[in-house]
Amino acid sequence: MRRKVIGVDFGSSQSSISIMNIGTMDLPELLNVTGQKNGFTVPTVLALDANDNSLLAFGNEVYTKYKQIENLKDTIFIKDFKRDLGSSDDNNHYCELFINELANLVKIRFNIPNLDNEEYVTCFAYPASWEDTEKVEILKNLAEKVGFPDVRCIPEPVAAMHTLRVVNRFKFSDDAEYHMVIDFGGGTLDICIIRTDVLGRTPEIISKSGDSKLGGTEFDKIIETLFFRNNRNLSKSDLKIKESTEFHEQIKAAKNSLSEQWLKKDFGEYDFNLNSGVYKFGLAKQDFYQNCDDQRIFEKIIRCIREALKASKLETHQISKVILTGGSSKWFFMREIVANEFKLAGDGIFLTQEPFTDVAKGCAINIGWVAAPLETPGLWIKYRIDNEEWSSPKQILPPNYSTKFDEKRFSICEILGTKYIGTYLLSIKLLERTGDDAYDEISDTAYVEFPAKSNMPFFNRFSRAYTGFMGKQQNKLEDKYYLYFVCKWSKSKYSCDCLYGLELLDDNEYNWQEEYYTKGKEEAKKLPRGKRLFAPLVGGFKCTFDLFGNNQLTPFNKG
Repeated sequence: MRRKVIGVDFGSSQSSISIMNIGTMDLPELLNVTGQKNGFTVPTVLALDANDNSLLAFGNEVYTKYKQIENLKDTIFIKDFKRDLGSSDDNNHYCELFINELANLVKIRFNIPNLDNEEYVTCFAYPASWEDTEKVEILKNLAEKVGFPDVRCIPEPVAAMHTLRVVNRFKFSDDAEYHMVIDFGGGTLDICIIRTDVLGRTPEIISKSGDSKLGGTEFDKIIETLFFRNNRNLSKSDLKIKESTEFHEQIKAAKNSLSEQWLKKDFGEYDFNLNSGVYKFGLAKQDFYQNCDDQRIFEKIIRCIREALKASKLETHQISKVILTGGSSKWFFMREIVANEFKLAGDGIFLTQEPFTDVAKGCAINIGWVAAPLETPGLWIKYRIDNEEWSSPKQILPPNYSTKFDEKRFSICEILGTKYIGTYLLSIKLLERTGDDAYDEISDTAYVEFPAKSNMPFFNRFSRAYTGFMGKQQNKLEDKYYLYFVCKWSKSKYSCDCLYGLELLDDNEYNWQEEYYTKGKEEAKKLPRGKRLFAPLVGGFKCTFDLFGNNQLTPFNKG
């Protein structure tokens, strides 16, 4: 049985990898490529021997190891090969070399000596513009050829939507919605209209547009041109081979630094530290903007947005949110373009929190958290309220129980409490049985916080608490919640979507008794008995409900 999923974002300029357990509440773990803080991406570049096309270095090594060598005349530096996948045998060879090194990284960093076993499954992402083309099949075949097991592929925007729902606490509606996802990466621009089901489930592309030649590399070229224009005593031909590699790395660093500075002020500065000296570089935000306009970059972005919208046959007001992802989406002008096109402001435009790694995490979620195994090894649960003792393990899914394409609800317990005001904190652990009375925890603890309110409206409860505080004794009313474990399944083109969660049925007896006097006892019995609260279970996170039943997912470790 497949127990772990490897998510791979093979990007045009940066690549990243994640791993997670299948069918648990855990979140994906990113592969730290460099071993340093936030070293979760690897540049999509290669250094090859000019004589036989063999690999000398890949990723960060191209900028660290080989820039120390004086004689690099026999070295070829290759980049931007991913977007030309399938165009030639050479490009396919470059992609195969790079993907092979990604497989080696997985083995080393995650301590997996052998990927070719039944425990692992792999999910690669591809640009939406590749949908229904032979490029997807070529990517899948190359990944399996170098050793990635059981490879599945999904569009990058779909992966980004999974991360939004599971990791980024993105608030989806209780109804179906349409979103525009703008994935602006290092080498390509992908724009999709995606339809999501209830609470953001089963994302499906209904239209797409894009530009396979428009990405962060275009901004690199602009900054490079302006750098040499500002430093006329230096030309690109003056740079030695080793220095050219170093210069390419500094162009990207300058781009990231300037984009951050322009968010706060109209002028940015960056020092280029090359072997031949330190070169000062200053650039006004307006000058950069004008150069982008001269290159018709904004015109191309707007054209792609309008093409995707036209193909979807939707109007701008039918788009709930525009989601920006990919490294180039962080540019200051992207929000401006979207706001003008859709007349959106505030939370109508959402920039993903980690645009360089969202796709890799979403690939893992697509199989691990979303498409949980159809034949489960059996799941047990234990829980506690506030600081009470943990319950005994209770089986919620028997071994080999198929939960495909259906919603299953399993009763866990009734929760009783007598708080006047405040909240209850429910702690949940998922377990796997390993023997008689022996269980392994298969995820971090998940938490659900909900208000003490089931038997009366908040104002009435506060009033009783106040009179009790003043010394007037009253009979305590009992809170009652019915707790269920829920597997919610639905099917899309890309996956079978399973959401593990808890459902709390609020037994609102106080309101029920009020209805008794207006509609009679028999009619009152037919009324819904309170509100259903659904909380997604995510290890290490707390789902907090307010008095109106709205929820928010936040990182939490009670200790």
